[in-house]
Amino acid sequence: MLDELRAIAQYHDDRRSAAHEREHIGTLARIEPESEHIEHDAAHAPRTSVASAAFGALALVIAFVIVQSVAFLALDGMGVDVDVETGLGVADALALVAVQAFGILVVAVAAASGFVGWRRLGVRGAPAGSGWRGMRLLLPAGLVVIGPTIVLAIVDGDVFASDLTFSRAIAYVALAIVIAVNEELWFRGLLLDRLGAANKPWLTVVLGAVLFGLPHVGGSVATWLNAAAVTLAVAVPFLVVRLRVQSIWAMVVWHAVIDTWAFLHTSSVVAEGEPSVGELLGSLILPAIVATGYALWFASALRRVRESTITQ
Repeated sequence: MLDELRAIAQYHDDRRSAAHEREHIGTLARIEPESEHIEHDAAHAPRTSVASAAFGALALVIAFVIVQSVAFLALDGMGVDVDVETGLGVADALALVAVQAFGILVVAVAAASGFVGWRRLGVRGAPAGSGWRGMRLLLPAGLVVIGPTIVLAIVDGDVFASDLTFSRAIAYVALAIVIAVNEELWFRGLLLDRLGAANKPWLTVVLGAVLFGLPHVGGSVATWLNAAAVTLAVAVPFLVVRLRVQSIWAMVVWHAVIDTWAFLHTSSVVAEGEPSVGELLGSLILPAIVATGYALWFASALRRVRESTITQ
């Protein structure tokens, strides 16, 4: 009798584990799992075709750029000249804070108007502990992005920018935080929700990563390199973990940490320099390894979910 009870208990544990796994993948496609407890504002967006989801996601990236441009034009109309090509001063940093805050406001209005719910954006409604779990899952990516540059800076004795002051440091931290919130709401919130409607997890990860890298491209080779590295070492891990934990907050924290280090170390928001071909290839090796690792982990998780679904 005791053995039978143990077998029954094990069966129900296995059932709960499978359900938990399906919940974190969002039934292979969506961010949020199917549940009778989902509130009205987190209702699933209508399913759509791959083409429609892709064009919708591209439209969101264009909207993101337009929103940023409108904010810059508004500042220019008020006589505020933002210079991001040289060392970023306090006034410039605070002006950029306003630009990013405007982007956050646009998303907030979209959520308040019912265009997309806060749960679907990953702002609330995630399982307890999702934030800390996401922080741990993103640790490898975070260390690869900032670890080598921190080590090299310490070795060279050049940790912080030479023109860094206390007031600049505070402004840089504030800017890093609002950039993180704004970009995560748009790219791991709105854009991921749009791509998820196609019910294709790999479309969400691959196209979502590429579209995140596009706004980082500029007129120099360094910006292309930065965009490629960001796509591989940041966008891919962030999207994979976002799909797993259903919350954007771990991504917000790591994004803010990465940008804070970059600003404090360089006093700039623009990638600079003209790297050689060898430097280009060498600097993309670690990001490529990181992206591959997270992609393999995601593929394994998807396979387990499919197997558990088949056996139910």
